[in-house]
Amino acid sequence: MKKKILSILLAALMLLSLAACGGNNATDGNATNGNATDGDVTTETPAGPTPFFPEFTTTGLDGEEYDQDIFKGNKLTMVNVWGTYCPPCIKEMPDLEKLSKDYADKGLVIIGIVSDTYDYTNDKNSDEKIKAANEIVAETGVTYLNLLPSDSFNKAKLDYIRGVLPTTYFLDENGELVTGEYIASRSYDQWASIIDAMFEEVQK
Repeated sequence: MKKKILSILLAALMLLSLAACGGNNATDGNATNGNATDGDVTTETPAGPTPFFPEFTTTGLDGEEYDQDIFKGNKLTMVNVWGTYCPPCIKEMPDLEKLSKDYADKGLVIIGIVSDTYDYTNDKNSDEKIKAANEIVAETGVTYLNLLPSDSFNKAKLDYIRGVLPTTYFLDENGELVTGEYIASRSYDQWASIIDAMFEEVQK
């Protein structure tokens, strides 16, 4: 009996590894609020009365400058944290692009955050990593905005949410967290089901 239980646990861990890439702040991979149709969702960072991303300034892959207001005013913002070294992150990006087009009329905005371009030794983003990120964006056909780390962005939030990638958050029009973090990649249909539920939540 013990061997059977161990075999099931090992199989579950293997499935998660195929859908996510590990990092320094990996969570335990448990689903705690039942909102995910696949993969894991945790509630380590609960929703609150203040914006999820405190004050910061950073640049995007487009070379433009952005701050925390980029997350405000959208009916629903899907924030997808990914890495250039993460195959599951890259695999789901075409589906995220399709979602950004299909749900635009409903008020969905998707924003990516490239988590691994920052060079902490020199306190700036690596040109080599930025090039790699741009190549991935081009190859996957992504047109939605992707933000880069910065010193203030890292201190505001990004240092605390790097971990298992991809990790995804949903923010309301005030930039506040709607629910817990979603860990691991998902298909178009799986994300669509979650997004439909998020719209119902923000409309309450």
